[in-house]
Amino acid sequence: MLKNIRNLSNSGAIINIKKINNELILNKKIYFTKNNKKSRIVEQLNKQNFWHKKRLIKPFFSVPVKYKILKNSISVNMPFIYGYSGADILTYNSYDQARKLANSLIKLIFFFKKSKNKQYIQKENILKKINTVEKNSNKKFSIYFDRIRQKLNNFPDYLEISYCHGDLTLSNMIFTNSKQKNSRFKINKYFEIYLIDWLDSNYDTFLLDLAKLKQDLFYGWSSRNLNPNQAMANSITGKFIWNLIDEKFIDKYNREIFNFFMNLCIVRILPYVKSQKDFEWIKHVLDEEG
Repeated sequence: MLKNIRNLSNSGAIINIKKINNELILNKKIYFTKNNKKSRIVEQLNKQNFWHKKRLIKPFFSVPVKYKILKNSISVNMPFIYGYSGADILTYNSYDQARKLANSLIKLIFFFKKSKNKQYIQKENILKKINTVEKNSNKKFSIYFDRIRQKLNNFPDYLEISYCHGDLTLSNMIFTNSKQKNSRFKINKYFEIYLIDWLDSNYDTFLLDLAKLKQDLFYGWSSRNLNPNQAMANSITGKFIWNLIDEKFIDKYNREIFNFFMNLCIVRILPYVKSQKDFEWIKHVLDEEG
């Protein structure tokens, strides 16, 4: 068994890799906290399994999980997928390959977008989430929560719920190649993307996934701790990909709604961050989004 690695995720989960029946298994131990309740964790794990069984549009797959509820934590086992994270993909691929990735992400968002089911997002559920996040956040950001609540006043009553991943960041994508398992990854006709760490909410919409993609591709959340030169290179590629996505989904009719979800997406990080650098990153993005 490999040594335990703490804080690979914002939730502070402990992760290790072990071998069961000659197969590598990634084990994640997720502890219950006031920000991370047991029932919600279970819902999210079930959502990940739901999409493993239901199937996503290629090249996307959901990694199946098995879990056991313990006294104050949940132990989760999933197959170990050999591959690269999304931040690595920005580093190792050309613009032509980045365009292929953009096209794949566009297909996934269209897949979720068309799943509307005539159920509508309730403002009350969103307001409850805003208030909960603020209660567990740095008080210096109260002005931003006031701004988000003001934006909620203009939120439409007709926005339909749709399927979404909920936390579609590059760090929740594992890129692999069905023909070249142990070589440097390149995006080609054999590449596959495995999605992990699905999130669930009372206001699921494809716009949440778009906001998460902008968080990573345009603002560089997953690349923020790289050395400055590499972070800059990733930023150039990431913005190239985001612009291709933006022009497919964001227009004058939904830009204001998307801006609301973008602000909400960013403040939802606040209860989990600890470093001054991350607080400064969040403030910068919120100021940019307005």
